[in-house]
Amino acid sequence: CLNPVTSFTPCSLSVLTRKPTHLEPLRPIGILRTPSPRVEFTSRRFPLVLGEKKDDITGGKSKGGGRSPSGEQPGSAPGSQGGQGSGGSNWRRKSAPTSVPKPSVPASVSEYNQEISRLGKARNWVAALKLLSDMDPAGFPPNVVSYNSVMAALNRNGQWKKALELFPEIERNGMKPDTISYSSAITACSKLKKWKKAMELHGEMKQKGVEANDFTYNALITAMENGGQTAKALSFF
Repeated sequence: CLNPVTSFTPCSLSVLTRKPTHLEPLRPIGILRTPSPRVEFTSRRFPLVLGEKKDDITGGKSKGGGRSPSGEQPGSAPGSQGGQGSGGSNWRRKSAPTSVPKPSVPASVSEYNQEISRLGKARNWVAALKLLSDMDPAGFPPNVVSYNSVMAALNRNGQWKKALELFPEIERNGMKPDTISYSSAITACSKLKKWKKAMELHGEMKQKGVEANDFTYNALITAMENGGQTAKALSFF
């Protein structure tokens, strides 16, 4: 017989409302883990995977008590016994210390002049002046180029007074100043605002027959301008 309210038979209703009596508890599923290969490190600085033979990498063992064919025990540094004194299997080869080359001593006047010029460009006028004083005791008397190089180094580093004081030593040592010598001395006069000394050196050049160049005239004009002698500066154009 049908129930007019639920349209279900009592039998079917009882089936739907029946609760299960036996429920098995859920079991957690285990996570599969694959064993990672065990890695060993040898003295050859590359890994040895489990399953490989160390003899295949180290080249085998000889009959001499576990020594390699080269006569050394595996895991020891070359030249050591059983890894003693080099850290065993974790030794590292040390690089040989490099020797710093010593500066070469000039063996001629031209080499001295080149070194003086290099020191002047490197702003080391003290070493350039000392090298000039060392030339004569070393058996290499300085020449005009040597003095010109030192005067150029002094002017480059703002030591104009020292450059002007060095100029008379050229004639004092039996040499004749050239165009570069006079030009360097006049440049020092222009920086020191000694326009009268610059005019004196220019007149001395004419008396001794030393020809002036563009560098000489530029230094003269600068000396006149720094000394406030504009009319005299225009006379050199």
